[in-house]
Amino acid sequence: MKVRSTDNYKNIFRYAFDNGLVLLTKPVKDLPIISFRGCIRGGSLFESDAQSGLTKMFCLLLKAGTPSRTAVTIADELDFMGTSLQFSPHYDAVNFSLSCLSKHFEKSLNCTADLLLNSTFPDNEIERIRRTALTALKRKADQPSQVALDQFQESVYGNHPYRRSLDGSEQSLRSLTQDDMAAFHKSNITADKLILTAVGDFDSDDLRDAVTNHFDIPATLAEAEELPHVQNLNIKKTRIIQRDITQANICMGNIAVKRKSDDHYASLLMNYILGGGGLTSRLTHRIRTQKGFAYSVHSSMAKRLLGGTFSVTMQTKTENAGHAVQTIREEMLRMQDEPVTDMEIHDAKSFFKGHFPFRIETIENEAAYIEMAEFYGLGLDYLDREADAMDVVTKQDIQSAAKKYLNPERYVLSIAGNKEMLESQFKE
Repeated sequence: MKVRSTDNYKNIFRYAFDNGLVLLTKPVKDLPIISFRGCIRGGSLFESDAQSGLTKMFCLLLKAGTPSRTAVTIADELDFMGTSLQFSPHYDAVNFSLSCLSKHFEKSLNCTADLLLNSTFPDNEIERIRRTALTALKRKADQPSQVALDQFQESVYGNHPYRRSLDGSEQSLRSLTQDDMAAFHKSNITADKLILTAVGDFDSDDLRDAVTNHFDIPATLAEAEELPHVQNLNIKKTRIIQRDITQANICMGNIAVKRKSDDHYASLLMNYILGGGGLTSRLTHRIRTQKGFAYSVHSSMAKRLLGGTFSVTMQTKTENAGHAVQTIREEMLRMQDEPVTDMEIHDAKSFFKGHFPFRIETIENEAAYIEMAEFYGLGLDYLDREADAMDVVTKQDIQSAAKKYLNPERYVLSIAGNKEMLESQFKE
């Protein structure tokens, strides 16, 4: 495996290998520790309905055994070195994070590569993980707010794969087999889908050589699947899920911004002012302070590769649900019709610019940001550009983002609560 090209930006080195693998490194000599991350393009986006939950179960099984290591051996080896190793499923990727002392990095990397490349997915471990996953599904069904959120996601994405929960369904979890795990492994653990990132106490050339030794794997032979397009909503949908409770658990929103977009920062500031800024947000002021409908109301922008969502979540007394939803719509309209104030945009920018240094204060966080920049194609200088990009956003940019991503007329309204009382408020 040879390096095809190398780029460097302020001590961040980007190595592109001839098999498609990308390695990003940033030496930091302050402490004798290394944070090593991996991002495998794919994730649950490529599951079928019948295989829903496969990606999450796959991640849980990666530490279950290889031809040379049992699950117990793996746990003991990592524990002896004080190494933390986690695999996590996402819609657009499978990620792993390794953190260890630099003196244990070679052995930790050897173990990580073995798990990633040679896992055997033993049947007994599949059954154990399956039982745990099914139990977790039952617990989730008892959480009205989570039920409303899952129904919102299913409805807002329509036929797109993003509609499925990472947790899967009872039917799909019961059907998953060792063959499914092996097929997922074969199609996804390939060099051209793999991004590796390291920050910490190492020499970049030495780490590049270690990666060359442990990840000399082929690229995929299959043609890349065409990624499905996320469709915007063209109607209003209301979904009410019966739960015998006195509170209405509300999730309301629509399709919104992709992560890589020109108005990313304008949408961040817009959401912060509307409902993402906690006690200082407009929704909190109207719904909590003025009307007393809820203790907490929050808006968020979930940004994914192909298209994210804007959503507002809250809990309120069942009899107040209709008024609360109407208030949310009014505030969405106000964001579109009126520019934000000078104080609002100043406070929002100050929050993000002041909070940003804390988001990369550890090498683990910095490695995650460098990985994200590569995954979304944001450039090696992304970390240095964020403050300046936030500064140039205007009130008009925020209003434009509100007009583009907030839709008070076409949205999904998902509510878990007393169905009879709620339906009488949302007959239209």
